[in-house]
Amino acid sequence: MGAYMGPHIIYEIWNEPNGVNWTTVKAYAEEVIAVIRQNDPSNIIVVGTPTWSQRVDQAADNPINKTNIAYALHYYAATHKQSLRDKALYAINKGLPIIITEYGTVNSSGGGPVDQASSNDWWTFNDQYKLSYVNWAVYANAGDAAIVLPGTKFDQLADPTKFAPSGVVVNQKYQATNQGVTCSGRK
Repeated sequence: MGAYMGPHIIYEIWNEPNGVNWTTVKAYAEEVIAVIRQNDPSNIIVVGTPTWSQRVDQAADNPINKTNIAYALHYYAATHKQSLRDKALYAINKGLPIIITEYGTVNSSGGGPVDQASSNDWWTFNDQYKLSYVNWAVYANAGDAAIVLPGTKFDQLADPTKFAPSGVVVNQKYQATNQGVTCSGRK
């Protein structure tokens, strides 16, 4: 465990719990959190929520009573629309900290065309509520959800000619969004 300690570690436990209720997820998470806290008392721990990390509303009604806990929300823009944003807003309004640890611009199977309109709706929502979001997937064989084309090498990841359609729109969004820092870390 010592090799992974430090202020820049974020733990995510139980990625996309499915077929279980929040009570089960919460009980498991509380056990895992206790073990993590024996070794790392303060870093953020992200807890998955039921139904592929989409039921943050359930977690909001019965949150884990510990510090530095956030809750995972996952969405795919071509599949998940306003009803999932409504669940997220319900949780936000109850004070639940949410991190979007996986999202895609395509459908939930990882395929199909980019849904630009729904992606824009999600990005507007995420930015309005100051939610952090991480795109899936930096993997050339991840289907239409991939940000790079098949055959792309590690040293080509920043080459726009290697971006897949999803990568093009995600890059445009990230480049157009002022996050207050540059890649060099300077303001």
